[in-house]
Parts: sequence; structure tokens; C-alpha cells
Amino acid sequence: MFKNFRNFLFIKRTIRKNKNSETWKKYGLRADWIGRIYAVINLSKEDMTEEEIFRQHRIIEKIKPINLYMAELNLSEITYLSVNKITDMSYLVVYAPYFK
Repeated sequence: MFKNFRNFLFIKRTIRKNKNSETWKKYGLRADWIGRIYAVINLSKEDMTEEEIFRQHRIIEKIKPINLYMAELNLSEITYLSVNKITDMSYLVVYAPYFK
């Protein structure tokens, strides 16, 4: 329980330090009060003509630099990634705190 609380404080502190940085803004990251970091990934119209497997591949390609940034902030081991389809052209990427 103590480790979860310490991880939560680390996530909140990291968000507070980096939310005004250029890299944070470049990726369009946002955070909520419980420590979730999220971004919306939009596909181009050319990607919409492809099959679903190719669209998923494009989403993974677009998430890769964000994953590297999360690793740079030391958040990759204490958060988990979920990708939710909003519309055919946009996906919500959420990095939520991992609590045991």
C-alpha cells in the first residue's frame, strides 16, 4: 500500500514538473487529478481506407515517441497503457497509474 502511494506521489510530481514543457505540449498530453496522462491520436484520411490491422499499426507508430518520453520521465514502469477507439479516425491513449 505504501509503495502505491509513493508511486502516485511520484506521478503527480512528475506531471506538475513537466506539464508546461515543450515536449509535453508537442505530444498533446493532458493529465487529470488522479494521475492519468492521456492524449488523442488522430489518423489521416488516407489511413481510413486501410484495413483495421494497418490502422492499429499506425496507432502504434504514433504512440512510440510518447512511450519513449514516458520512459524518459521514469513513468513507464508505474503506469500502464490503454488505447480506446473514440471514432474511426481518433483514439484515446491513456497512461494510468498501476496499483497492485
